[in-house]
Amino acid sequence: MKIVSWNIRQGGGTRIRGILRKIKEHDAEIVILSEFQNGKRGDEIKVGLDKLGYNYIGTTQARSRLNSVVIASKIKSEFTSFENEIEDFPQSILQMNLDDLVVYGVYLPHKKKHQLFPFLFDRIVSQQNVVIAGDYNSGINGLDQKGSSFWYEDELKKLISIGYTDAFRVVNGMKEDYSWYSHQGNGYRYDHSWMNISLAKKIISCDYDHDSRISKLSDHSLMYVEIEL
Repeated sequence: MKIVSWNIRQGGGTRIRGILRKIKEHDAEIVILSEFQNGKRGDEIKVGLDKLGYNYIGTTQARSRLNSVVIASKIKSEFTSFENEIEDFPQSILQMNLDDLVVYGVYLPHKKKHQLFPFLFDRIVSQQNVVIAGDYNSGINGLDQKGSSFWYEDELKKLISIGYTDAFRVVNGMKEDYSWYSHQGNGYRYDHSWMNISLAKKIISCDYDHDSRISKLSDHSLMYVEIEL
C-alpha cells in the first residue's frame, strides 16, 4: 500500500490540474492533502480525485478557504472528524479507518500553541496499525533542521516513547533531507509519516518527491510511504 501526503499550499489555486497530475503519477492507494480548502477549490480537487479512482473522500467541516485536511482513498473507507472534540484547530486532524489500518491525516499549526498532540496520544496509544502522515510543522532540532526553532520536538520524541517510529528514518537513517525551504534557503523537514513500531518491518520505501516543490506545484515536497499489508 502506498500513501502520499502533501501540503498543496493555500488550497492549490491555479496549480490544481498540475497537482492532480502529480497525484496520478504516484498512483497511491491513499492521498492526504493539507492546506486543502473546502469550497470551490476543494470541490475541484475532489472531482479530480474521484476521476482518478479515489471514490472515498473525507474532509473536515472547516469553513470555506480555511486550511484543513482531506483524505482520499481507492479502498472503501470510513472517516472521522473531530469538530466536537477539539476546541482549537479541529480542522487539523482527520481519521480514516480501513479494515486493518487507521490513518490520520494532519496539518498541525505552525508555531501556535495547541493541544493536538495530547489529543492524538490519547487516541493512538491503544490503537494498532496506525499511520500519522502530513505536515507537522515541526521536527527534531539539529536533525530535521540545522537550527533549533521547532516548538514540538518533545512531542515527537514522546511518539517514540509510546511505540511509534518515523518511517523516513527507518528507511534513510540520518540522511539530511528537507521538505520545505525558507526564503533565506534554510531547510526544514516539516512533513512526516509516523507509524506503530510494529509496522516498521513492513515499510518498503519512504521518501520525498522534490520535483513537486522544485516545479512550483507547491512550496512543500510531496511525501510517500509504501508498506506491505
